[in-house]
Amino acid sequence: MTAERTPAGNTGLAKVAVQFSADTFVVNQSLVLRINICGENRHLRQARKRYVTCKKTLLNQNIKMTAFKTLLIGILFPITFLSQTADNQANNKTVCIYNYLSTRATATNQNHVMGQELDWATSPSTSYSQLFTAFQATYSTEISLAGINYYKYTSAGYPTNFSTMNAPLISHSNKNGLVTIMADIKNPWNMGSLNDTNGVCSRFYEVYTNGNTANTNFKRILDSIAVGFKQLQDSGVTILFRPFHEMNAAYLGPTGQCNKWWAQKHPGQFTVCTSPSFSEYQQLWIYTFNYLTTTKNLHNILWVYSPSALVSSTLPNSRFKTEDYFYPGNNYVDVVGVDIYDDTLAVNGYNALLATGKPFAICEFGPKRINNSNNQFTYNYGVFLNQMKSKFPATCYWMSWSDFPITGGYYYCSLVNQNGINTLLSDPSITTLNELPNPWCSSTSIYENAKTENNNFMLYPNPATNDLTFSESLNNIEIFDGLGQLIIKTDGKSETINVVNLKDGIYFIRSDNKTLRFIVKH
Repeated sequence: MTAERTPAGNTGLAKVAVQFSADTFVVNQSLVLRINICGENRHLRQARKRYVTCKKTLLNQNIKMTAFKTLLIGILFPITFLSQTADNQANNKTVCIYNYLSTRATATNQNHVMGQELDWATSPSTSYSQLFTAFQATYSTEISLAGINYYKYTSAGYPTNFSTMNAPLISHSNKNGLVTIMADIKNPWNMGSLNDTNGVCSRFYEVYTNGNTANTNFKRILDSIAVGFKQLQDSGVTILFRPFHEMNAAYLGPTGQCNKWWAQKHPGQFTVCTSPSFSEYQQLWIYTFNYLTTTKNLHNILWVYSPSALVSSTLPNSRFKTEDYFYPGNNYVDVVGVDIYDDTLAVNGYNALLATGKPFAICEFGPKRINNSNNQFTYNYGVFLNQMKSKFPATCYWMSWSDFPITGGYYYCSLVNQNGINTLLSDPSITTLNELPNPWCSSTSIYENAKTENNNFMLYPNPATNDLTFSESLNNIEIFDGLGQLIIKTDGKSETINVVNLKDGIYFIRSDNKTLRFIVKH
């Protein structure tokens, strides 16, 4: 990673009296935010008010600093720092769901949320009945996570039939289920299919650069997607959104269907072009993130980065990049994962993805295509369970892929059409719908106060390992976990509290009218 620097922010202030600068840099895979402050009293208060909006920076309004003293805020924020969604304006439910997913790796049980993608060969409601309702009828429990591809139910360049696509998602969310959406976005240069690579090699930058046809088309696509997302936001649905997936592995399949315009190119087809580069992909992702969250005011999205797992036997491309190569950055991603179609769950880049500090998921899963067609009830999901628990225990959720038609029949990935489901359901690490937190946020005031009130005290170190120290004495302390459950309560005044027995994760501390988030990291 390269160092980033924010220039000194002292415009309009008496430079002799006060100066302000911020640096972010990486030390041993840790992010450090360092604030240098010169001055005190009136000038310091003025600087503090002006720069309190600096991301993830909290300044104590009552702190007085002597000249040329350096304040280290959030001492060594490791990459495992999980206190904030990528969208810092995410709504309450979305933050609570993020907190829940972030704690699955260290939970005693119910570590792995089970999911199912809808079948694009039928209508969304019919597919939900065939894959979800039928599963419930057979196994007397429900699948936790429902997924859909916005572009599989329209032949137009812009998805529009949201009442049809969103209906089963809203219904599933109303039952307290989770929802994930992907979008096979059309080629923005000519509105061809996602496998059309016209314009990619020499003009990729046009997609995220205002003032040209590709950008105009791309914004129209995002405007259309935003209509559907807004409908879901108004219905209280949080979306695990997975754009531009499998970017590290465009390859020539039997019909070329795996050659996505946003993905790394196959050398057999492109002898010179290697677009997108990391920078191009990152800018595409950030542009999309900012457009949907800021321009379209959507704050019900958790952003999922999902490369292909590099299984050389099935994806023979010498230009394939590692799973973490195109990672856009922690400020723009909430969940990392992989798409994998292999019985042995070989994910070479698992540790690199975990190093981002984000929850890990298996975003698409299907068994290897033995004989390609009509493989119903030939795969044992007990094998998947054992592989996931032994190789990738931090998996917070997985998405079994849909059944879909291929030449000569059907390719079956779905839970209801394969074996070993009773083995899955009998394992305490598996989370079905009725085992998800209900409601998602047991105490809305805890998060909202921590996010919006003008906190005038500090906690340090943050993250904490043993003792958490306060910048002033606190009365009658209450500590809540990431889901708003009260776990510690003390009486009287305290200047420190011991958190050595708390599990790694996100917590809230409340005293009188003060509320602040902190991290425990051992």
